[in-house]
Amino acid sequence: MQIRVEGVDWFSTYQVHHRIAQHFNVGRTFLLGDAGHVHSPIGGQGMNTGTGDAINVAWKLADVMGRRAPAALLDSYEDERIGFARTLVKTTDKLFRRMVDPGEAGRFLRSWLLPNLLPFLSRQSFLRRSLFRTVSQTRLHYRHSFLSAERAGKVCGGDRLPLVRERF
Repeated sequence: MQIRVEGVDWFSTYQVHHRIAQHFNVGRTFLLGDAGHVHSPIGGQGMNTGTGDAINVAWKLADVMGRRAPAALLDSYEDERIGFARTLVKTTDKLFRRMVDPGEAGRFLRSWLLPNLLPFLSRQSFLRRSLFRTVSQTRLHYRHSFLSAERAGKVCGGDRLPLVRERF
């Protein structure tokens, strides 16, 4: 099938790049989502990460503005989110560069390794669970946050609680 282009009204190129802000908040200014971190779309993590940023800062702003928490609570936003964003940008950039590598290694990856290895790996339940936890960002926790100093048994402040299935 041949395609014939007869006219172009608008044209733009997209260049994959990555950036991360030096800080996610300074004073009363907060950077969330693409304003704070831009990365390759590989892995589809942009929206999830931006939503996570928004949830993290929103409840803190609500509590501070509602006088239920001191303004110092807002200082935990950058501490909790910037490390994850740095790791995400580094990982997606590395993966994207390997996928588009024009050399022999990139061609091998695209034409043989991924098409032959992915079907096998997708049948491995432990790998599926690991990939799900990575992509859904349920591996993310805030144990390192200054807000997470307490513990109750094996559960530390900032941990993500495990999935508990109800029995009826």
